[in-house]
Amino acid sequence: CRARSKYLAFLSGDLLERLGRERAAAEPALEERRAALRHCLEKLPPRDRELVEVRYAGDQSLVAFAERTGRSVHMLKKTLVQVRRALLDCVTRRLAAGGTP
Repeated sequence: CRARSKYLAFLSGDLLERLGRERAAAEPALEERRAALRHCLEKLPPRDRELVEVRYAGDQSLVAFAERTGRSVHMLKKTLVQVRRALLDCVTRRLAAGGTP
C-alpha cells in the first residue's frame, strides 16, 4: 500500500527491527487467541455465526443481509453487540482455562 510505505519511510531501521521482534514475540499469544475465537465461533448458533461472517468476512452489506433475512438493520446491530460480547466472554474463559473446552 502506497500510504503505508510513505509512513514506513519515516521510521528508523532500528525501530522497524524492534517492532518486528515484538510482533514475532507476540505471535504465539495471538495464535492462541485466534484458536480460541475459532472455537467460540463454532459454538455460536448458526444464525449468529452467519451474521458475524456477513459482517466481518462477507461481501454482502448489512442492509442486504437484513433484507434477505427479514430482520431490521437496527436489530442486526443490536444482535452483533450481544454476539461480540458473548465471543469476548467465551475467548476470555477459554484462555483462562488454558484452551480447554
